Amino acid sequence: MIREKRRKANAPIVVFGALNFVFAGICFLWSALNISALIYGIFYSGDTEEKVKRGAIGLAILALPGLMGMIVYFVAGLGLLKRWKLGYYFHLVGAVFAGFSCIGIIYTVFAFLYAFRPEFSREFSPEVEDSLSQNDEGWSR
Repeated sequence: MIREKRRKANAPIVVFGALNFVFAGICFLWSALNISALIYGIFYSGDTEEKVKRGAIGLAILALPGLMGMIVYFVAGLGLLKRWKLGYYFHLVGAVFAGFSCIGIIYTVFAFLYAFRPEFSREFSPEVEDSLSQNDEGWSR
């Protein structure tokens, strides 16, 4: 109920929420690629059991950042759009994750520039939540 009566959308929050969903999709594709390579290696490669074990361990290590990124970016995107405080923090963690890639550095810079602006971070503060819940009480009377 509180979320539906939120004042007009803050454009950077919507943009970064959408970008977080895009990054979650990219991480999902990376994980799916690694899982399909793992399935191929186990069932169709014809390698010895020792090589299959090493390949499975290597692919698990490669897939782990994709799985972590998928979770972080999905929660960040959903949390930003729903104005969850947890979403704000996951957005910051996702910006740090993106900083480990060449193109992601650009995202990291803009994510931090906007995330630390008062109008952006104010959307996730308890004061805004309290004022909205008080307005909801007035609407229900």
